[in-house]
Amino acid sequence: MKYRSTEIRSIGFPEQTGFLPDISGDRGAQTLSAGGTLSLLEQPLIVTAVGRAVRKQRLLKDLSQEALAAKAGVNRKHLSELERGERDLRVSTYYKLALGLELSYRALGAAVDEALASLEGRARPHG
Repeated sequence: MKYRSTEIRSIGFPEQTGFLPDISGDRGAQTLSAGGTLSLLEQPLIVTAVGRAVRKQRLLKDLSQEALAAKAGVNRKHLSELERGERDLRVSTYYKLALGLELSYRALGAAVDEALASLEGRARPHG
């Protein structure tokens, strides 16, 4: 696996240089926003796919962000950032969201897989 040197800069954090796996081609330095999140173009596709899947399922259930956040026991701002692909999430948050959406972990995973395939512009094999 190739590695590339990555500079990470953010307000309130000292400049850091580290090595990240080069999974996205040569995109140069990644810059964190003041909130400490990577821009949409710098996030891995899976983060965007999870956000889109959660949003789609929330809308299918006719839930507001506030309602889902309350039902799942997560912060509404965090949910909003997640849906926009601006924030990654913990496995425990993913589980809470699945419960809040009244979906199995596997069903939410299928929705994520569908969103990922759409983002990649090709069908993903089901396995």
